Amino acid sequence: MKDLILGVHIWFARDGATIDGDVVDAATLHDFATTEDEWLQLPSVEAFEPRFNKQVVKRRSPVAGGGRFGVRKTIPISTELTYAFDVQEWSKLLFELLFGAASIASPSGEFKPGTMTEPVAGWLYLKGYGQEDELILDGPARVELTVEPHKFGENLNPHALLAEIIVGNELNDHALTNLT
Repeated sequence: MKDLILGVHIWFARDGATIDGDVVDAATLHDFATTEDEWLQLPSVEAFEPRFNKQVVKRRSPVAGGGRFGVRKTIPISTELTYAFDVQEWSKLLFELLFGAASIASPSGEFKPGTMTEPVAGWLYLKGYGQEDELILDGPARVELTVEPHKFGENLNPHALLAEIIVGNELNDHALTNLT
């Protein structure tokens, strides 16, 4: 067992972008080790929280030899995994998500709020390091990004970015190391 503070670094390859000459999509995962400089590194991550939720139906019936009811069977209905992380700086991508813009691709930064019709999807790559700088968690996942509402004011509070994992993509693959 290990006492652990996990510092996470996150990169994103958006659908439609070009990495190593190929267009990013759900079926193609680019080798992060050789293309890292082509991925968008997200701003400083202050906190990282995996949220695994599942919905189930519990079938209940009387227990043997009595009138009390108990769970006879649990049937899974759905599962959902979201990576929630607080980031400290803003980028065009995060403003695009916050304002629901179709894109903020122009160099001038012009955009039309409320025009987003498709989710911002792509590949997220994360590396989590322990407090002694040893790699603990590493790997890609297919995601759709959203950002939680943020109140701007006389402060520098981090804001929450959510990456909902597209469960079932065979290319999602993480590794745990250095836990001894």
